[in-house]
Amino acid sequence: RGETREEWEERVRSSPIPNQVESRWNSDALNICSNRSMIHEYRRKMTDPTPPLAATNGNGNDESFDEMALYGGRMKTIIIVLCKYRLSLINMQKPSNVRVFVVTPPRLLIDEEGIDVIYQVETPVGDQDLTPLLSKARELAQNFSITQVRVIAFEQSLQQPLAKMRYEMDIEGFTHEQLDVLSRLREASQITRRGGIATPKQTSFSGTSRPASWMESLPPKIGGFPLYVRPASGTTDAGKSIVGVTRLENDDDLRMWIRRIYSSCSPSSNWVLEECYEDGLDFVAMCTAISGLIYCVSTVDYERTMFESISTCKPYVLQVYSIDQTRDMLPGLESFVNQTTKALFANNYSGALFIRGFYKGHNDIFLMSVELQPSAETIRNLIAMPKESPGWETIALMSFFATDASEFDFGTHSFNAVINVPSAEGLLMHQTMIPKRKTSSMRVAWRVAEFAEIKDADGIDGNVVQVFMSNSDNKRLTDEMKDVIGRLDIPIDRITLAERAAACRKQLSRLGGAREFVRSCTTTD
Repeated sequence: RGETREEWEERVRSSPIPNQVESRWNSDALNICSNRSMIHEYRRKMTDPTPPLAATNGNGNDESFDEMALYGGRMKTIIIVLCKYRLSLINMQKPSNVRVFVVTPPRLLIDEEGIDVIYQVETPVGDQDLTPLLSKARELAQNFSITQVRVIAFEQSLQQPLAKMRYEMDIEGFTHEQLDVLSRLREASQITRRGGIATPKQTSFSGTSRPASWMESLPPKIGGFPLYVRPASGTTDAGKSIVGVTRLENDDDLRMWIRRIYSSCSPSSNWVLEECYEDGLDFVAMCTAISGLIYCVSTVDYERTMFESISTCKPYVLQVYSIDQTRDMLPGLESFVNQTTKALFANNYSGALFIRGFYKGHNDIFLMSVELQPSAETIRNLIAMPKESPGWETIALMSFFATDASEFDFGTHSFNAVINVPSAEGLLMHQTMIPKRKTSSMRVAWRVAEFAEIKDADGIDGNVVQVFMSNSDNKRLTDEMKDVIGRLDIPIDRITLAERAAACRKQLSRLGGAREFVRSCTTTD
């Protein structure tokens, strides 16, 4: 109408408004309602004498729901984006001022309770194009921009695209720059050093330098053997995946490794030499900004690391501890987690963090990496084992709700663990019977079919069989797990594959000039 802002505000204030809502018509609301249609909608809802609509909370109970909170900025909008991850939000306790929207392809929601709106989006079959999902999430974030919007994901492939969206739309949460820092946390030593956090010593080097100089200069920089060596370009990590990671025990191992890389790959590749920790426990701690430490998943054998167990195909145990159990079994770990989060995030973060490290003692704990979701399916299954646990996804959402998860009793009445039996190259001949134990509840999960060809394990999820066990007495649980491991008998035929590989090499030698297979042939061949 050609009015100035001052004239417009004066005219709006002089309009007849009921006394009971006059105090709610403030300058903040005027700033939010910056276009004519939203102003009319706001005024209509403020002056409408009809009672608030009845809504359903996360538990299915009807309760009063004030839709005007959407326009006053007191509502929280949680937008969950799924691509391939199957999500269950069982036992989610959603406050009345929170709305949860899910953008997902078909058949990825296991439990729909507590979700307000589900937006199904068709994605190209077999394609990694995330555009349809991101477009719908961006549309929802714009529509509800006057509320407290959070856009979250539970899978690694979506973290970077959503972080970029948050940065562009000024939505609170992790940005792509922060994710880059987390992905190369050990290289950014100034961050951890400033917070007083110990990380493994490491040095990078290039294959273009003289190999003789490696023997002289590299080991002293780290502190001597044993050492881990891995490619610098990949995301390979000795604690998560052992593919591409080599453990060097002495100078002879280093010399043999140098010969191997010069014969099998480009000498100009970049490599990382890293300190190897021994006589301790590998752990993954789950924490949130609201509640602090929630769960801790840890090995139980101080004499053998998880990398050694996987690389040698020997069974090992992972146990999940609640907050109280962690304080008893791993003293000092809770303080380490709090110190790490304060050093990495000056302000409070949102959602859940998974801190992976190595525990030697109360004051001897080392940081390995920080992630936004569990790196392995085994860790997800362990966190979901306690009967009281709602699952890590629900706990992460409770942090967005500003709900303190430490108020709930998550797994303090039982001890829960899993026995991992890493796979070894060969053919599984038979899925043998594993008898139940007297006092512990037990669940056996075979991960390989009979007569299936298997390869050597490449990480925590590469198992022939997993045995999940629970007991209210930790000592009995430990004794019965040792008994299960001692009686395990898994028949794996390694000779058949060797004979097939020899036959393939013999046939190839007749062709003349053909290179031999590095690995054994497939079952079809």
